[in-house]
Amino acid sequence: DPSKGLFAVPSAGGDWEEILAFQNPKEARKYRSMILSPDGQWIAYTAVHKDNTDIYVMPSIGGESVRITSNPAVDRRPVWSYDGKWLAFASYRAGNPQIWIIRISSEGKPEGVPVQVTRETHILGGNWAKDGSIGFPTAFRTQHIFTANTDGSGETQLTQFPCGNYRPRWSPDGEKIAFRSDYLRSLNTFRLWAVLSKGGEP
Repeated sequence: DPSKGLFAVPSAGGDWEEILAFQNPKEARKYRSMILSPDGQWIAYTAVHKDNTDIYVMPSIGGESVRITSNPAVDRRPVWSYDGKWLAFASYRAGNPQIWIIRISSEGKPEGVPVQVTRETHILGGNWAKDGSIGFPTAFRTQHIFTANTDGSGETQLTQFPCGNYRPRWSPDGEKIAFRSDYLRSLNTFRLWAVLSKGGEP
C-alpha cells in the first residue's frame, strides 16, 4: 500500500520498491520535501521533530538515514546541486529564513558546517543552476526573484513586478529562469514568465 510508506518505481515502469515504512499516518506527516540526488543514489528530506525540523539524507534503495543538520532552528526544503555534492536549504538559524549550503560526501554524510549564502530578509528557498549559482524568491507581500553565488556574492534582483513572484526554476542551459507571478493575473489564474539569469526584461 503506497499510502503507508515511501516507495520508488523505475522511470520506465515496473514494480514498487519500499524505501521507508510508516507505522501510521501521523508518522508519515513527519517527512517532507523529499528530493532525489542527481545520480539517484540519495534522498534528502526534512524531518519534523517535536520541537524542531532538520535535514536528513538516506540511500534511495533504503537504509539508515544520516542527520545533516542539528541546529535548534528550523531547517527545511533541501535542494541538491547539479553535481550532487551540495545541499542548499532554508534555515531560520540567523533569525529570518535564509539559504544555507553544506557539502555532502559520497557516503551521504555532511562535510564541514553549513555556510550562509543569502542576507535578504525572509528567503523562501532556493534552486541551483549548473554553474553553482542559486536562484531564490523573497517572502514579502511583494516577492522578488534573486540570484547569488554560493559564497553570497553577486546578489542580483531579476524581477521588478510589484506583486508576488514565486518558484524560480533554471532552464537546463542556465540561461533563463522561469517563475510564476501574480502580475497581470486574472481571477484564480497565475502566469508563467521567464527572465534571463543575468538580468533583463521578463
